[in-house]
Amino acid sequence: MMILVFKDQPLEAGFFQEAYWKGGNKNEFIVCIGTKGDDITWTKVISWTNEEELKIRTAREIKEMKKLDLMKIVEYIGFNVPERFIRKEFKDFNYLAVRPTNRATMITFFITLLVTVIISVVVVKNELEFSSYNNYN
Repeated sequence: MMILVFKDQPLEAGFFQEAYWKGGNKNEFIVCIGTKGDDITWTKVISWTNEEELKIRTAREIKEMKKLDLMKIVEYIGFNVPERFIRKEFKDFNYLAVRPTNRATMITFFITLLVTVIISVVVVKNELEFSSYNNYN
């Protein structure tokens, strides 16, 4: 769990942070808090959890605190999040796959074949004798 405090920044700062971190890691629960002075102006929760209610309730409860009191926020998050947080299973994203085109597959095949033939020719045509290296041992 992380708490990020944005002083004198608009709500877009939370969206920019989420985009920069690509939604955070699958086991993270990140609370972004925007402040003006000691007043809380906005909150945003970043998490991969399926528990949307937890994210909404946490953001609302922290915003309703009105004044930034990090100890109170830490106590609230520490008490409520662990018992309700459900880690996102990435098997839900199995439908996502990178499939190369036929053209890319054929190009890769021919490049691999060419490199293999070149290496084979160099190895066979090599006139280096291993007996000359016995004196170096």
